[in-house]
Amino acid sequence: MSLFDAIHAAVHQRNFGCEVVAARMRSMGFAGMTAGVLQKKVDTNCDTHNLRVDEMLAIMQIVNADRFAVEIARLRFMLCIHSATFEGVADSELLDLFLKSEAERGEWAAACKDALKDGTISEKEFERIEREYVEAAFADAEVVERLRSMIDPRTMRRV
Repeated sequence: MSLFDAIHAAVHQRNFGCEVVAARMRSMGFAGMTAGVLQKKVDTNCDTHNLRVDEMLAIMQIVNADRFAVEIARLRFMLCIHSATFEGVADSELLDLFLKSEAERGEWAAACKDALKDGTISEKEFERIEREYVEAAFADAEVVERLRSMIDPRTMRRV
């Protein structure tokens, strides 16, 4: 999915639509934003109206769409990982996270192994490899953030 497809889908998802999103944007200071204008700005086939960055950020906030950041990162050959904050973690939860992380890494390895059986990788096989890698990276990032939550605040250096 491209960034433009993600924006279009987000605006048109259930509970929203151009009318709702445009009304919220007007309340945020985008005075001229009507449903018709927004429809043209998010239409991937319309060349007469262009969505500005500040408008995209407003839409992202309104529809709570982290997908935009994921697509922007993908355009730059980067990986976007949500950094959650936690209030400590129980030992059993931490063990579960480590096991989840290792399971995700195993699924990624299995996808690579399956794809390489014939010595080439198809586009569909690569999509699976990439999806499994991202899931493994997300699981690893969650472990790191949980561990960060365990730092004793009294020992933290202030920057």
